[in-house]
Amino acid sequence: MGFPKNSRQYQALGRAGSKATDNPVSYAPYQPVAGENGVTAGRFAWKTAGENNSEVYNPDTYLNTGTGLPAGIVSAESIQTYLNYDEEASMLIPAGQGVMVAETGDWFMQTKTEASAGQKVFADLSTGEVSTAAAGSTVEGAVETEWVVSKGGAAQDIIIISKRG
Repeated sequence: MGFPKNSRQYQALGRAGSKATDNPVSYAPYQPVAGENGVTAGRFAWKTAGENNSEVYNPDTYLNTGTGLPAGIVSAESIQTYLNYDEEASMLIPAGQGVMVAETGDWFMQTKTEASAGQKVFADLSTGEVSTAAAGSTVEGAVETEWVVSKGGAAQDIIIISKRG
């Protein structure tokens, strides 16, 4: 395990990809899995629909890249990867492992930009990372989502974003 590179005076608000409240949450149905090259928890993800026929079931897969609106947030609470003790921790869920993708609820997320309550959340189309801006704004390389900022913070901080079902 690597030596910490920084320390903070106060405890973090939460961990990206974790539920922020006990309000209801809805998750993607069936048994989705991480797509090719895996998926990073605590980021937005896009779905590739699986096939279901009488002989084989190929589950929906999720990636941190895509076009259009993302399907949801990859929950960090679903990570069940077993690491060797000499490896560093990671938020990467390997390809083929099950994932929980939140479609609604209140979630801790890390923001690339300064965030204020009421702003819209934008998903980076190539990484699934979060940026924030006023509704209707343009954020280069990102798409405006249906999520809004509930509790803001500085760039690189953990914030709370929400979407009701």
